[in-house]
Amino acid sequence: MGHGPCPCKFRLSISGQSTPATVTVTEPNGNETTFTGRINFSAEQCFTGAPKCNPAVNNFTITFEDNGNTINFTQGKRGTIACIDNAVATLIDGTAQASGNVLDGKFTVDFSYSINPLTNVASIVITATGEDNTVFQTTFTAPVSLQTFVGDCACPPGPAGPSTLLTTYGDAGGPSIINPSSKIAIPLIVMYVSSNTTLTDKGIIVPTKGVYEIEFTANATLKPQSRLILDFMVNGAFIARRSSTRSFNPTSNETDICMGRSILYELAAGDEVSIGILFAKGNMVIIEPNLKIIKIDNS
Repeated sequence: MGHGPCPCKFRLSISGQSTPATVTVTEPNGNETTFTGRINFSAEQCFTGAPKCNPAVNNFTITFEDNGNTINFTQGKRGTIACIDNAVATLIDGTAQASGNVLDGKFTVDFSYSINPLTNVASIVITATGEDNTVFQTTFTAPVSLQTFVGDCACPPGPAGPSTLLTTYGDAGGPSIINPSSKIAIPLIVMYVSSNTTLTDKGIIVPTKGVYEIEFTANATLKPQSRLILDFMVNGAFIARRSSTRSFNPTSNETDICMGRSILYELAAGDEVSIGILFAKGNMVIIEPNLKIIKIDNS
């Protein structure tokens, strides 16, 4: 488990920051607890914009929040994947690390992502089983994101490929940051996938003018009484619109959270997009920052 072959490739996510979901956690003794909150899901397996598969692309992430309860699955690695008719993607016997205040430890994960082509809505089913036989289960629906793709390894970008595959995009990540300062961009060190975009130490540069969907996510551990505000930056300046996401830990305990935001924004050729720390106060750690950008028009 953790690094199976590439019979196909997919890039999956949901539109927006999160969507409503109900989660059931079953303990080894059979006791069940039901949580109702919001979930976010993304997965990239074997994906590349070239007409081939890239086995090094191997990640999925699940985050769930319910009135102070958090369940995160990170460092997700595939077992066996499959794709059906450019509309269904499955993964079985994957592995992921659970964190938050409900679950922890290593879990085996299965999921399916099925797209209804008439509504462009995905039905997502996730089951995760811990080493002690604790079971996490959820089924939910969500609008399909613009960057979602399911297809064969030989499927190239652009008109020759499925309509969901666009030709200008970038997906980059950065290191953990301890006690960050305000008014800075979060460093980015690795470009997971890209087409016609360039990675710098602070962001992603776009090649042409147009409307782009830009999205960031980051996990954070907030110490008591700490506050964090993240926002988009373009060319080193925070954008002048209400696009920030805020978190505050008013308790006396350490809290794990997942922060994220997705917007549409018109960019000029050569613009650099970054994740910015608008405000940071107190002790905290920002973990696994991720920035995605994709052009959604043809201008």
